[in-house]
Amino acid sequence: MNSVSHVVLVVDDDQIMLRGVEAMLRRGGYCPIVASSPLLALRDAREFQGEIHLLLTDIVMPEMDGIELAEQLAAERPAIRVLLMTAYTDGTYLLPLLRKPFRMEELLKIVRDVIDGPPFAIAV
Repeated sequence: MNSVSHVVLVVDDDQIMLRGVEAMLRRGGYCPIVASSPLLALRDAREFQGEIHLLLTDIVMPEMDGIELAEQLAAERPAIRVLLMTAYTDGTYLLPLLRKPFRMEELLKIVRDVIDGPPFAIAV
């Protein structure tokens, strides 16, 4: 499947990071939807009529963390894939993780790999 048809919801409270990732994804042929907070991301996802293929979210944010956001979105959109990003070096995560800072090539490769992989499974 061509990446042009893939929609990526990008969530980060850092505006510079948010706009940078948006630009990289556009250059890579993706269709990014950007939100500067988890609550805005939930609103945007609920308003968006098409499929959202990937949630690319920072972990540490006000309101709720990226993992809680992923759980809420996955409950509403079971086919969504999730990719976490963080500047923090500690912590172990069960989801795919992209460490900040990253290069465009790294971002596009892991986005492609995660979209091609299985959906996010909510632990019961």
